[in-house]
Amino acid sequence: MMPHPIEPEAAHKVLIVEDDLAHARLMRASLRKVGIESEHAGTQEAALRLLRESDYDVVLLDMTLPDGDGFEIQQWLTENALPSSIVFVTADDLAEHAVKAVRAGAANYVVKRPDYLTQLVEATVEALEARAERAGTILGDSSNSIAQRMIGWSSSMVEARKLIAEFAPQMRALLVVGESGTGRSAVSRLVHSASKRTGAFVVANCRELSERLEKGGSSEAAFVDRLAESAKRGTLVLEDITEASQALQSGLLSAIEDLPQLDVRLIVESEFDPAIDVVGIEFMEGLWIRLSGTRIELAPLRDRKEDVRPIASRELTRLGAESSRGRFDLDEDAWAMLETHGWNGNVQELLACIRAIVASSETKSSFDRFDTEAALRDTERRFSSRSQHDQKERSRLKAALDRHDWNVTATAKTLGVSRGWLRRRIEWFDL
Repeated sequence: MMPHPIEPEAAHKVLIVEDDLAHARLMRASLRKVGIESEHAGTQEAALRLLRESDYDVVLLDMTLPDGDGFEIQQWLTENALPSSIVFVTADDLAEHAVKAVRAGAANYVVKRPDYLTQLVEATVEALEARAERAGTILGDSSNSIAQRMIGWSSSMVEARKLIAEFAPQMRALLVVGESGTGRSAVSRLVHSASKRTGAFVVANCRELSERLEKGGSSEAAFVDRLAESAKRGTLVLEDITEASQALQSGLLSAIEDLPQLDVRLIVESEFDPAIDVVGIEFMEGLWIRLSGTRIELAPLRDRKEDVRPIASRELTRLGAESSRGRFDLDEDAWAMLETHGWNGNVQELLACIRAIVASSETKSSFDRFDTEAALRDTERRFSSRSQHDQKERSRLKAALDRHDWNVTATAKTLGVSRGWLRRRIEWFDL
């Protein structure tokens, strides 16, 4: 008996990886009968290309492909922490292969026997329903999942996704570090969503709070207590923590121990690493100790060029869905320009560029390097070549290195960062 059709608004993305075109057509037709649309890849190379460009809820994997096998794709998905559920659909009926696939995380293993199409559809629907239930349990909103919001398969993005899931249930203060445009606010909101917290998600800017506190009217502790009360049983996010005045820092230091009593989770965001300010005695060490234990660092887009295409592809898909021109795409020369660009404005600049490319024509659906070059010129003017925080960080980092006679190990220990991170910053700032 075939499953009931899936409602259109609940439709998901399914990828069929099958080298036999006849089987692929039968599989797509069977899924379409229950309202599931799918895409097809006939080789491992084609499948990995599609998986890099977009997220799929379920991947239906053939075991044997002309240029590889299903286990290699399953391993690739696991290593890159991508969220797709895997259903093997194959003529390979070896029991040890089925056991291996399921132990490695596959949702099901369907053997191509006369009735396999019915089993295929049932397995696909079960995988989709399990994913929807799991997303609702973990995040409360499957459309706001970590994988959907934090796009990319670079090692830094894989790590960020893992840390969001790991830190979400905790109560310890969380520090989110990343340049403007890298997605700090998205990380904070995802941590709140995944934490199952029932209270409000309250965001406050430390520069604005410091200015209000300077106007007087209450003590530092009372001021912060009122702020915390607004986030009771929820999450309090403090943007630009290094812009906090000494008075605000003092209030936070007094109130931070009381936050658990209000069931408030504290997240602080910063464009650059506050550890460097600690060395400059611009940041209260006692407060820094309470904030620095749990952290998520977001690498700038220039350091993770492999994420450019999936982020841009997602935006092209979104814009295409809103347009009557169909699916938008770029030629390879255009992609090459995007992947080699500096992206000083990070993801924000990339998304602005994609929107500018699409807006450059009212009729085109495919764009080339000339369209891309014009959009890059337009968006570059809106993003500075080297942001102010970079200049601040460079001078503070150099001062810290000078104090330790350029001993990288000693400097990294003082700053509370890894030697690898410090070496990368030295290289980036050309120190």
